[in-house]
Amino acid sequence: MELPEVRMPLPSYWVYMIKRNGAGNVKRFKARLVWVGNPQIEAINYQPMDGPTALVGHGRLALAIAANYDLEIAEMDVCPDFLGVDVGEVIYMHPPQGLIG
Repeated sequence: MELPEVRMPLPSYWVYMIKRNGAGNVKRFKARLVWVGNPQIEAINYQPMDGPTALVGHGRLALAIAANYDLEIAEMDVCPDFLGVDVGEVIYMHPPQGLIG
């Protein structure tokens, strides 16, 4: 694809993980494609963005409510990733090394 002159394509790479069960046996293999955003320069080829995140106080509030009403908390999962954030702009990226198109 032709790149606009003002855009810089970002490098990308694969991240591989092996998920294991409690006995140590392989449960599944996972892979995800990620792009490296650190070569960007603010206000030149990207704009700062904020994603929806929870504050520490929100977790404390949930624990306080549970303690006040004598409730049990079985599991609490906090994911700090910005997986569902709409970037709102076009991002150009090099294909990862070894990808044949």
